[in-house]
Amino acid sequence: MRSFHYPRYAALTQPQPLGLAEIQQQVLDTDTLLLEYSLGENASYLFVVSPTSITSHRLPKRAEIEAATRRVREFLITVQTVWLARYLLPMYPALTVVAAYALNGGAERIGKYFRHGRWLAAVIVSGALIMVLVQGARELKLKEVWPFVNGAMSRQEFLTNVRGDYRMLNFVNRQLPRGGRALMIGAPLSYGLNRPHIPDAGWMSVEWRRLLSRHSSLDEVHRALRGEGVEYVIYYPDLFGFIAYIGAEGSGPAGDISLGKKSVNGALDYLPQLQNWATFEAYSRKHLEQLYGGDSMFGFKVFRLM
Repeated sequence: MRSFHYPRYAALTQPQPLGLAEIQQQVLDTDTLLLEYSLGENASYLFVVSPTSITSHRLPKRAEIEAATRRVREFLITVQTVWLARYLLPMYPALTVVAAYALNGGAERIGKYFRHGRWLAAVIVSGALIMVLVQGARELKLKEVWPFVNGAMSRQEFLTNVRGDYRMLNFVNRQLPRGGRALMIGAPLSYGLNRPHIPDAGWMSVEWRRLLSRHSSLDEVHRALRGEGVEYVIYYPDLFGFIAYIGAEGSGPAGDISLGKKSVNGALDYLPQLQNWATFEAYSRKHLEQLYGGDSMFGFKVFRLM
């Protein structure tokens, strides 16, 4: 079959890449951007193409971006595993007894026919233990634990590598004046926060929604926070995008790790978080002063009430 006899077939099998002008005219519209990333050894670049322009932005080098991406992936995997394991924990003793009984019974049965069959249980348990040890050693290496253990890495460097919120917590604990309470919005990771604070009760910004439901305006919300002794807000805006991506059902501490956005009475299930994000952004512009931001890994921000 000759492609020049069948131009439509040739268009499918031998597609020609679009040029910049064609992309701007045929692919993009006023609500769409094309993002192209180029990762390099010394520096990386982001090219942003709109229907009328093209701009470039300098980014960190490939190694830094890949390290940050790996840490975010490890964080999400760990959190999902913890949610699931929490509900399986009460079953562990019973499962251990059942597994031991099944292994021992199987070994006795096989031992009647094979000389070394009775060692089956020991072999299986030993194999499982070796897998756990190998995986543990891999995690220790991946999270750079050994340099910390042997003294080659400081405690601050170690915590910065393994905890995405450590830079923010270190700033709050060491550089802000003592005393004032902190309200956490979208940032439930408050372990290590050494000051009075109102934690976010879950991943749906519950405390912020309670404030909105009790007051008729953002000015009233501001006065209420002042009355409760709140002087700072610790904010994690990236959480809203995360929940919009996987759906609220799979994002909270309920243990459900299924992906996908579901509809509730015709509305997306993350609509409350969208309302939280929009109202807080409006509140921050009028009533807050940003003290900390631009965290390269997780995007935490710290504000002071004005």
